[in-house]
Amino acid sequence: MVAFPSLEDLFVGTLHDTGSDMWGKYDYSDDNVSSFSKLKNLRVLECDKLETMIPPAMLNRMRNLEAVYIGGCKSLINVFPSSIARDLIHLKSLEVSGCELLTEIIGPDEQEITDSIVFPDLTRLQLCDLPSLTSFWCYLTGEDNSYKVEFPNLVDLDLWCEKFSLGAKELGMDVFTCQRLKRLTLRNCGYSTALALSIFKSLQQLQSMEIYNSTLLEEIVEDVKGDEASGMDKETLTLPQLKYLRLENLPNIKSFILNSNYECHMPALTEVKIHKCGISTLFTFSSLRSLPQLQELEISNCALLEEIVEGARGDEASGMDKKTITLFKLRSVILSYLPNLKNFIHSANYKCHMPALTKVAIYDCGFSTLFTLSDLRKLHQLAEIDVSDCRLLESIADDVGNDETSFKDDTIITFSQLTKIHLQSLPSLKCFSSSSSYTFSMPKLNDFSMQSCPQMEYFTFLKASTPMARVSVNWKVWKHIPDLNDYIRKRCERRSRLSGSVGKSRCSAQELEKESERVEEEQPEEDTKENDQLLIQQ
Repeated sequence: MVAFPSLEDLFVGTLHDTGSDMWGKYDYSDDNVSSFSKLKNLRVLECDKLETMIPPAMLNRMRNLEAVYIGGCKSLINVFPSSIARDLIHLKSLEVSGCELLTEIIGPDEQEITDSIVFPDLTRLQLCDLPSLTSFWCYLTGEDNSYKVEFPNLVDLDLWCEKFSLGAKELGMDVFTCQRLKRLTLRNCGYSTALALSIFKSLQQLQSMEIYNSTLLEEIVEDVKGDEASGMDKETLTLPQLKYLRLENLPNIKSFILNSNYECHMPALTEVKIHKCGISTLFTFSSLRSLPQLQELEISNCALLEEIVEGARGDEASGMDKKTITLFKLRSVILSYLPNLKNFIHSANYKCHMPALTKVAIYDCGFSTLFTLSDLRKLHQLAEIDVSDCRLLESIADDVGNDETSFKDDTIITFSQLTKIHLQSLPSLKCFSSSSSYTFSMPKLNDFSMQSCPQMEYFTFLKASTPMARVSVNWKVWKHIPDLNDYIRKRCERRSRLSGSVGKSRCSAQELEKESERVEEEQPEEDTKENDQLLIQQ
């Protein structure tokens, strides 16, 4: 018999006719007991008839395994029996995917085990596209998750299993512990709750959480009811190390940061991405105020979202000072396809200061005005404004009520870092600002474009200093335009002339705007002294 006493890496793939056991005589032979004894990495792909990966007879040969990867084994029912599992003390990585009949990772065994199974060195566990998986270890009782499995050093957990859950009833702390987990990814969760409260509380080292494509999911953390919740005020749960949060395609999610009994604080959070979720409010006032490290906020395709911050209530709403939130490190805000969102930086209940903000990108949102002037003048680091497809937007920044009373002595608003303004497909936009009290200075603005803004009449009501401004025409031609007010007024006049010309009188505003842009693209700059230097063809 051929032996492999020094083999460390084994790959078995595309054996469609192999039986339920791939080890053959090595299962039961006492000959060459050292064969496979140094095996560290086992990779098995597309063995269609394989039912068990490591049978009990291979116990003495598999104790040095460090990494196991299994993919596309259609008949596989479990990965290894409990007698094997408890001896895999060196296993560091376990990845199983695309095994449609797999119901459990640890299978039954003739040898009864009454205590827990510990994987002391396991740092990565990935269970993906396993539609039949219901438990990690189910012994002979027939009850899912009957025994405790411990991963004391697990760092990376990736689950994509519709019938397998980290929720309270399906998998509790007595079964699953992973206090050192740093990265958690959940996909295609088939339950209404993603995490049991006990598990959530144990995630004190968690740095990244991603949850995707779970149409039934309503809450991230189970909402404890009954005796546990009686007489209990809203409890604050803290994930002290969480830096990255991404939620995507969760149409029934109610909230990610609170429920009727809990509110979650994430003081280290730096990046939040929310896509295609059913939430109507993103943060509470207190939870947003507890995000001092937040740097990037991206929200898209949330049709029900009405507010970034829930209206403050009770003590939080009393007194103007308590209605101000300062996010000292927020640098980038990207909001897109949010038809019911009316504002993002202020409301009747709060104001949000973002002194480090450098980029604002707004696409297809329900704003009528993007900033108040008091908001905008405090954004000293702002470098980019990109706005498109907001059909209700009339101005970028304007006075709101008595918003500007404290700045009447300072009539110049300066954006010392602003280099880029892109305005596109804004059918109601009339101007950047209609304020009759302030002039604007944008000394570094060198990238300005406005496409399909048929109602735009001027840039600012009073003077705007933009000495470095270059204007993009249809993204093809760049022209140096030091006076944006003059430039926009001439475009407006050109549209008026076109509308009165023969054959153009019945054209829509959008059609006239496109025709005006075409004419402008073909027209050389009027300032011929520096024409060769200032006309830049991309």
